[in-house]
Amino acid sequence: MTGAKVRERVPDWVVRKANQIELIDSSPGQLRRRMLHGNIYPKEKVPQALTHFFRSDNLIALRELALRLVADESDDELLEHLRPAPVSGLWETTERIMVAVSGEPGTDVLLRRAARIRVQGQGRT
Repeated sequence: MTGAKVRERVPDWVVRKANQIELIDSSPGQLRRRMLHGNIYPKEKVPQALTHFFRSDNLIALRELALRLVADESDDELLEHLRPAPVSGLWETTERIMVAVSGEPGTDVLLRRAARIRVQGQGRT
C-alpha cells in the first residue's frame, strides 16, 4: 500500500494469536512531529522517512487500517463473550450497509458494490 519495504513489522499471525491488543493512537501530524524530534528514528534518517513511508497520506491510511483491525477484534471478543450465555435482546455492534436507489440507470452498480462489501464482511473469522 505504501510502496515502501517495511522491515520493522509484527507478523499478522502474532497479532491474531495475541490475548489482547492495545491501540496507541497518534494522529499523523503528531507522529511526524515525534519523528522530527528524533523520537522514532535517528536524526539522519528523518528527512528520508518523512518524504517516503511517513508521508501524511500513508499514515492516514495505516491509521485507518489499525483502527479497523482493533474494531474487528473487539467485535469478535464481544461475540465470544456472549456465546456461552446469550443476552436477551442482543445489541448489534456490526456495520450495516444501506443503499438508496432510484429507478434511474446506473443504480445496479451501487447494488453490486454493496453486495461485494457484504460478502467481504462475511469472510472475517
